[in-house]
Amino acid sequence: MKKILAMLLAVLCVLTLLSCEADDSSFEDDGEDREAVKEYDGVRITKLSYITVDYNGGYTREYVLDFDENKYYSIGYLPADNEDPELQLKSTFTDDAEKAFIDTCYSNGLFGLKKEYKTTETIYDGSGWTLTVNYEDGTSKTSEGDNASPSKIFNKCSTCFYDLCGEEVMGSLPQYYAYPPNISYAFGFTKGNSSSSTNQTAKVVRADYDWNGRKADVDIYLLCEEHKGENEFEKGIDYELTLYTANYDYGKKFNKFVVKQYDYNSELTNEKVVYSGKWIKQIDIELEMNKIYTYEMYYKDGNYVQYTFSTFCNE
Repeated sequence: MKKILAMLLAVLCVLTLLSCEADDSSFEDDGEDREAVKEYDGVRITKLSYITVDYNGGYTREYVLDFDENKYYSIGYLPADNEDPELQLKSTFTDDAEKAFIDTCYSNGLFGLKKEYKTTETIYDGSGWTLTVNYEDGTSKTSEGDNASPSKIFNKCSTCFYDLCGEEVMGSLPQYYAYPPNISYAFGFTKGNSSSSTNQTAKVVRADYDWNGRKADVDIYLLCEEHKGENEFEKGIDYELTLYTANYDYGKKFNKFVVKQYDYNSELTNEKVVYSGKWIKQIDIELEMNKIYTYEMYYKDGNYVQYTFSTFCNE
Protein backbone atom coordinates (compact mmCIF):
# COMPACT_ATOMS: atom_id res chain seq x y z
CA MET A 1 0.00 0.00 0.00
CA LYS A 2 2.83 2.38 0.85
CA LYS A 3 4.46 1.66 -2.53
CA ILE A 4 1.20 2.45 -4.35
CA LEU A 5 0.80 5.74 -2.46
CA ALA A 6 4.39 6.68 -3.20
CA MET A 7 3.86 5.98 -6.91
CA LEU A 8 0.68 8.07 -6.95
CA LEU A 9 2.46 10.98 -5.26
CA ALA A 10 5.28 10.77 -7.77
CA VAL A 11 2.83 10.88 -10.69
CA LEU A 12 1.03 13.87 -9.17
CA CYS A 13 4.33 15.73 -8.76
CA VAL A 14 5.26 15.12 -12.40
CA LEU A 15 1.83 16.30 -13.60
CA THR A 16 2.11 19.42 -11.45
CA LEU A 17 5.54 20.25 -12.84
CA LEU A 18 4.32 19.76 -16.41
CA SER A 19 1.36 22.01 -15.74
CA CYS A 20 3.60 24.76 -14.36
CA GLU A 21 5.89 24.49 -17.37
CA ALA A 22 2.92 24.74 -19.72
CA ASP A 23 1.67 27.86 -17.92
CA ASP A 24 5.09 29.52 -18.16
CA SER A 25 5.53 28.63 -21.84
CA SER A 26 2.36 30.53 -22.70
CA PHE A 27 4.35 33.68 -21.99
CA GLU A 28 7.27 32.78 -24.20
CA ASP A 29 7.75 33.74 -27.84
CA ASP A 30 7.94 30.39 -29.62
CA GLY A 31 9.28 31.92 -32.84
CA GLU A 32 6.30 30.77 -34.90
CA ASP A 33 6.44 31.91 -38.53
CA ARG A 34 9.97 33.22 -38.18
CA GLU A 35 12.36 32.29 -40.95
CA ALA A 36 16.01 31.42 -40.43
CA VAL A 37 18.02 34.31 -41.85
CA LYS A 38 19.84 33.38 -45.07
CA GLU A 39 22.48 35.48 -46.78
CA TYR A 40 21.31 37.27 -49.91
CA ASP A 41 23.62 36.34 -52.80
CA GLY A 42 21.83 37.90 -55.77
CA VAL A 43 22.61 41.03 -57.78
CA ARG A 44 23.34 43.92 -55.44
CA ILE A 45 20.26 45.96 -54.54
CA THR A 46 20.80 49.72 -54.90
CA LYS A 47 17.38 51.08 -53.93
CA LEU A 48 14.04 49.97 -52.53
CA SER A 49 10.90 52.10 -52.72
CA TYR A 50 7.51 51.39 -51.21
CA ILE A 51 4.43 53.53 -51.95
CA THR A 52 1.01 53.26 -50.33
CA VAL A 53 -2.18 55.01 -51.44
CA ASP A 54 -5.42 55.45 -49.52
CA TYR A 55 -8.15 55.41 -52.17
CA ASN A 56 -10.44 57.42 -49.90
CA GLY A 57 -8.95 60.85 -50.54
CA GLY A 58 -5.75 59.74 -52.22
CA TYR A 59 -3.35 60.26 -49.32
CA THR A 60 -0.01 58.83 -50.43
CA ARG A 61 3.09 57.81 -48.53
CA GLU A 62 6.44 57.14 -50.15
CA TYR A 63 9.35 55.35 -48.47
CA VAL A 64 12.76 55.09 -50.14
CA LEU A 65 15.85 53.22 -48.99
CA ASP A 66 18.97 54.31 -50.91
CA PHE A 67 21.63 51.63 -50.43
CA ASP A 68 24.28 53.58 -52.36
CA GLU A 69 24.12 56.49 -49.92
CA ASN A 70 22.82 54.49 -46.94
CA LYS A 71 19.95 56.92 -46.44
CA TYR A 72 16.26 56.54 -45.68
CA TYR A 73 13.72 59.02 -47.08
CA SER A 74 9.96 59.30 -46.73
CA ILE A 75 7.09 61.71 -47.30
CA GLY A 76 3.31 61.79 -46.99
CA TYR A 77 1.09 64.00 -49.12
CA LEU A 78 -2.20 64.51 -50.95
CA PRO A 79 -1.51 64.49 -54.70
CA ALA A 80 -3.99 67.33 -55.24
CA ASP A 81 -1.95 69.55 -52.92
CA ASN A 82 1.52 68.47 -54.03
CA GLU A 83 2.18 67.60 -57.65
CA ASP A 84 5.93 67.14 -57.19
CA PRO A 85 6.62 66.01 -53.59
CA GLU A 86 10.20 66.13 -52.36
CA LEU A 87 11.35 63.21 -50.26
CA GLN A 88 12.60 64.08 -46.78
CA LEU A 89 15.74 62.53 -45.31
CA LYS A 90 14.76 60.73 -42.11
CA SER A 91 17.85 58.74 -41.13
CA THR A 92 21.09 57.10 -42.20
CA PHE A 93 22.34 53.58 -41.57
CA THR A 94 25.52 51.53 -41.63
CA ASP A 95 26.64 48.90 -44.13
CA ASP A 96 26.15 46.23 -41.46
CA ALA A 97 22.58 47.41 -40.81
CA GLU A 98 21.93 47.40 -44.56
CA LYS A 99 23.19 43.82 -44.90
CA ALA A 100 21.07 42.62 -41.96
CA PHE A 101 18.02 44.30 -43.50
CA ILE A 102 18.50 42.82 -46.98
CA ASP A 103 19.30 39.35 -45.66
CA THR A 104 16.19 39.36 -43.45
CA CYS A 105 13.89 40.66 -46.20
CA TYR A 106 15.30 38.06 -48.58
CA SER A 107 14.83 35.27 -46.05
CA ASN A 108 11.22 36.35 -45.47
CA GLY A 109 10.39 36.32 -49.18
CA LEU A 110 10.08 40.05 -49.89
CA PHE A 111 12.17 39.88 -53.08
CA GLY A 112 10.13 36.99 -54.47
CA LEU A 113 6.69 38.63 -54.56
CA LYS A 114 4.25 38.16 -57.41
CA LYS A 115 3.87 40.99 -59.89
CA GLU A 116 0.30 41.76 -58.87
CA TYR A 117 -2.06 41.12 -55.96
CA LYS A 118 -5.81 41.64 -56.27
CA THR A 119 -8.94 40.69 -54.39
CA THR A 120 -12.16 39.25 -55.79
CA GLU A 121 -14.18 40.91 -53.03
CA THR A 122 -16.09 44.14 -53.58
CA ILE A 123 -14.34 46.84 -51.58
CA TYR A 124 -15.29 50.49 -51.67
CA ASP A 125 -12.28 52.79 -51.49
CA GLY A 126 -9.60 50.69 -49.76
CA SER A 127 -5.91 51.08 -50.52
CA GLY A 128 -3.11 50.12 -52.85
CA TRP A 129 0.66 49.71 -52.72
CA THR A 130 3.69 49.43 -54.99
CA LEU A 131 7.08 47.93 -54.13
CA THR A 132 10.02 48.52 -56.47
CA VAL A 133 13.48 46.97 -56.06
CA ASN A 134 16.32 48.40 -58.15
CA TYR A 135 19.48 46.40 -58.87
CA GLU A 136 23.08 47.37 -59.64
CA ASP A 137 22.88 45.94 -63.18
CA GLY A 138 20.17 48.45 -64.10
CA THR A 139 17.23 46.07 -63.81
CA SER A 140 14.31 46.44 -61.43
CA LYS A 141 11.35 44.44 -60.14
CA THR A 142 7.95 45.90 -59.27
CA SER A 143 5.10 44.31 -57.35
CA GLU A 144 1.80 46.02 -56.63
CA GLY A 145 -1.45 45.36 -54.84
CA ASP A 146 -5.02 46.59 -55.09
CA ASN A 147 -6.85 45.93 -51.81
CA ALA A 148 -4.73 42.80 -51.42
CA SER A 149 -1.20 42.05 -50.25
CA PRO A 150 1.08 39.23 -49.09
CA SER A 151 0.30 40.29 -45.51
CA LYS A 152 2.20 37.41 -43.92
CA ILE A 153 5.41 38.43 -45.69
CA PHE A 154 4.83 42.12 -44.98
CA ASN A 155 4.29 41.41 -41.29
CA LYS A 156 7.47 39.32 -41.10
CA CYS A 157 9.41 42.19 -42.66
CA SER A 158 7.84 44.85 -40.43
CA THR A 159 10.53 44.54 -37.75
CA CYS A 160 13.54 44.87 -40.05
CA PHE A 161 12.00 47.97 -41.67
CA TYR A 162 11.40 49.43 -38.21
CA ASP A 163 14.93 48.59 -37.09
CA LEU A 164 16.50 50.26 -40.13
CA CYS A 165 14.12 53.21 -40.59
CA GLY A 166 13.11 53.97 -37.00
CA GLU A 167 9.42 54.04 -37.88
CA GLU A 168 6.68 51.73 -39.12
CA VAL A 169 6.82 51.28 -42.88
CA MET A 170 5.42 47.93 -43.92
CA GLY A 171 3.10 45.41 -42.28
CA SER A 172 2.11 45.27 -38.62
CA LEU A 173 4.72 45.14 -35.88
CA PRO A 174 4.46 42.43 -33.23
CA GLN A 175 2.86 43.62 -30.03
CA TYR A 176 5.27 45.62 -27.86
CA TYR A 177 8.05 45.48 -30.45
CA ALA A 178 8.45 49.26 -30.65
CA TYR A 179 7.58 50.15 -27.05
CA PRO A 180 7.89 48.14 -23.82
CA PRO A 181 4.91 46.82 -21.85
CA ASN A 182 3.90 47.94 -18.39
CA ILE A 183 2.24 46.19 -15.47
CA SER A 184 -0.82 47.34 -13.56
CA TYR A 185 -0.58 49.60 -10.54
CA ALA A 186 -2.87 51.18 -7.95
CA PHE A 187 -2.41 53.60 -5.07
CA GLY A 188 -4.30 52.63 -1.93
CA PHE A 189 -5.09 54.88 1.02
CA THR A 190 -7.56 55.38 3.85
CA LYS A 191 -9.25 58.72 4.34
CA GLY A 192 -11.67 59.05 7.21
CA ASN A 193 -13.76 55.90 7.40
CA SER A 194 -13.33 54.90 3.76
CA SER A 195 -10.53 53.11 1.95
CA SER A 196 -9.82 53.80 -1.71
CA SER A 197 -7.65 52.42 -4.50
CA THR A 198 -6.95 54.32 -7.72
CA ASN A 199 -4.30 54.73 -10.40
CA GLN A 200 -4.91 58.48 -10.58
CA THR A 201 -2.98 59.50 -7.45
CA ALA A 202 0.29 59.89 -9.40
CA LYS A 203 1.36 59.84 -13.03
CA VAL A 204 3.50 56.77 -13.74
CA VAL A 205 5.63 57.30 -16.86
CA ARG A 206 8.20 55.32 -18.81
CA ALA A 207 11.74 56.50 -18.14
CA ASP A 208 14.87 54.57 -19.13
CA TYR A 209 14.78 51.55 -21.44
CA ASP A 210 16.89 49.35 -23.69
CA TRP A 211 14.30 47.71 -25.93
CA ASN A 212 14.96 45.75 -29.13
CA GLY A 213 18.06 47.81 -29.82
CA ARG A 214 16.52 51.19 -29.01
CA LYS A 215 17.65 53.04 -25.91
CA ALA A 216 16.59 56.05 -23.87
CA ASP A 217 18.62 58.26 -21.60
CA VAL A 218 16.10 60.06 -19.42
CA ASP A 219 16.61 62.41 -16.46
CA ILE A 220 14.24 60.87 -13.90
CA TYR A 221 14.16 63.96 -11.72
CA LEU A 222 13.17 66.25 -14.61
CA LEU A 223 10.55 63.73 -15.68
CA CYS A 224 9.02 63.72 -12.20
CA GLU A 225 9.20 67.52 -12.07
CA GLU A 226 7.23 67.63 -15.32
CA HIS A 227 4.41 65.53 -13.87
CA LYS A 228 4.39 66.51 -10.20
CA GLY A 229 1.45 68.86 -10.73
CA GLU A 230 -0.71 65.82 -11.55
CA ASN A 231 -0.13 64.25 -8.13
CA GLU A 232 -3.04 64.00 -5.71
CA PHE A 233 -1.16 63.01 -2.56
CA GLU A 234 -2.37 64.65 0.67
CA LYS A 235 -0.39 65.36 3.80
CA GLY A 236 -1.12 63.15 6.81
CA ILE A 237 -2.44 60.17 4.80
CA ASP A 238 -0.60 56.84 4.46
CA TYR A 239 -0.33 55.53 0.91
CA GLU A 240 0.52 52.10 -0.47
CA LEU A 241 1.48 51.14 -4.02
CA THR A 242 0.20 47.83 -5.38
CA LEU A 243 1.96 46.41 -8.45
CA TYR A 244 0.43 43.36 -10.15
CA THR A 245 0.58 41.38 -13.39
CA ALA A 246 -2.99 40.10 -13.71
CA ASN A 247 -3.46 42.20 -16.87
CA TYR A 248 0.05 41.72 -18.28
CA ASP A 249 -0.31 40.61 -21.91
CA TYR A 250 3.22 40.59 -23.34
CA GLY A 251 4.39 37.19 -24.59
CA LYS A 252 7.52 37.16 -22.43
CA LYS A 253 7.82 37.34 -18.67
CA PHE A 254 10.41 39.55 -17.03
CA ASN A 255 12.85 37.54 -14.91
CA LYS A 256 13.94 40.35 -12.59
CA PHE A 257 11.89 43.09 -10.95
CA VAL A 258 13.34 45.91 -8.84
CA VAL A 259 11.67 48.81 -7.00
CA LYS A 260 13.86 51.72 -5.85
CA GLN A 261 13.31 54.87 -3.81
CA TYR A 262 15.25 58.17 -3.97
CA ASP A 263 15.11 61.55 -2.28
CA TYR A 264 13.23 64.09 -4.36
CA ASN A 265 16.16 66.06 -5.76
CA SER A 266 18.20 66.26 -8.95
CA GLU A 267 21.01 64.15 -7.45
CA LEU A 268 18.62 61.31 -6.55
CA THR A 269 20.32 60.90 -3.20
CA ASN A 270 19.81 58.06 -0.71
CA GLU A 271 19.01 55.36 -3.24
CA LYS A 272 17.21 52.49 -1.54
CA VAL A 273 16.10 49.15 -2.99
CA VAL A 274 12.68 48.52 -1.48
CA TYR A 275 11.98 45.34 -3.45
CA SER A 276 14.01 42.95 -5.60
CA GLY A 277 12.82 39.65 -7.00
CA LYS A 278 11.84 37.70 -10.11
CA TRP A 279 8.41 37.42 -11.74
CA ILE A 280 5.67 38.80 -9.50
CA LYS A 281 1.95 38.29 -9.19
CA GLN A 282 1.40 41.15 -6.77
CA ILE A 283 3.47 43.18 -4.33
CA ASP A 284 2.57 46.04 -1.99
CA ILE A 285 4.97 48.90 -1.24
CA GLU A 286 4.46 51.38 1.59
CA LEU A 287 5.18 54.84 0.21
CA GLU A 288 6.94 57.81 1.78
CA MET A 289 5.99 61.33 0.76
CA ASN A 290 8.23 63.57 -1.36
CA LYS A 291 10.26 60.71 -2.79
CA ILE A 292 11.00 59.47 -6.30
CA TYR A 293 10.20 55.83 -7.04
CA THR A 294 11.17 53.61 -9.95
CA TYR A 295 10.34 50.04 -10.86
CA GLU A 296 12.42 48.13 -13.38
CA MET A 297 11.70 45.02 -15.45
CA TYR A 298 14.55 42.93 -16.89
CA TYR A 299 14.18 40.18 -19.54
CA LYS A 300 16.28 37.18 -20.54
CA ASP A 301 16.82 38.59 -24.04
CA GLY A 302 18.53 41.68 -22.60
CA ASN A 303 15.54 44.01 -22.89
CA TYR A 304 14.93 46.36 -19.99
CA VAL A 305 12.41 49.05 -19.06
CA GLN A 306 12.05 51.42 -16.14
CA TYR A 307 8.96 53.35 -14.99
CA THR A 308 8.92 56.20 -12.50
CA PHE A 309 6.67 58.47 -10.45
CA SER A 310 7.04 60.77 -7.50
CA THR A 311 5.16 61.17 -4.24
CA PHE A 312 5.58 64.94 -4.36
CA CYS A 313 3.02 66.35 -1.96
CA ASN A 314 1.96 69.98 -1.78
CA GLU A 315 2.26 71.02 1.85
